[in-house]
Amino acid sequence: MTDQEGYTVITSEEKPKRSNIWWIILIVVLVIICCCCAGVLIFYYWLGDLILQIFNNISYQLGTGYY
Repeated sequence: MTDQEGYTVITSEEKPKRSNIWWIILIVVLVIICCCCAGVLIFYYWLGDLILQIFNNISYQLGTGYY
């Protein structure tokens, strides 16, 4: 495809658009992975301590605690 002046329009813009789409997909996937890892770490550090305390309290009441 050429415009009125004879320059190729679509062929010169297809390749960078495709590579940009792949870069965007790659960045989005990496961001999602990082968010998942951060969420797991936050879950284990904050909620993990709370869950461990609850389990320790329950197991301590049952006589098998780690206190």
